[in-house]
Amino acid sequence: MCMRVCFLFLIILFYASPSQAQLTITITQQLEFGTHVFKDPNRVSRVTIQPNGNTTADVDTVILTPGQRGEFDLTGGPPNSAYSIMLDFDSDLSLGGNPIIRIDNFRFRPNTLQTNGAGEDNFRVGARARSLGGGNVYGDGIYSGTYDFTVQF
Repeated sequence: MCMRVCFLFLIILFYASPSQAQLTITITQQLEFGTHVFKDPNRVSRVTIQPNGNTTADVDTVILTPGQRGEFDLTGGPPNSAYSIMLDFDSDLSLGGNPIIRIDNFRFRPNTLQTNGAGEDNFRVGARARSLGGGNVYGDGIYSGTYDFTVQF
């Protein structure tokens, strides 16, 4: 079976003090897991998108087309300020009545997140997609989901 796994949209939460400009985060590239095949429904299979853009998989997964990292632009932050990104929870990808694909191990880069003098920055995100194993069979199609994260200065 072949499947294309991607995030179609996301929700972003952020905190900013009232005296600051409006903090905006723009998606410049969606996080996608590409097209791949889980070979054995009895085993947990994994596909990882690294923040550098590389796609890797375990021996139970065949990559047909690689995925892509997520990329974001941040504007309206305080100038020259460090910030952190916290994931609110792991996420699931779904397709109708098929079993879910769990998304976890989110990684944000660069390691040091800091706005420039104009209060802007860009960052990248990678994550891991994994099947449930246990005999769950996945149908062909586009599995989609969302993830929430918080930016805090």
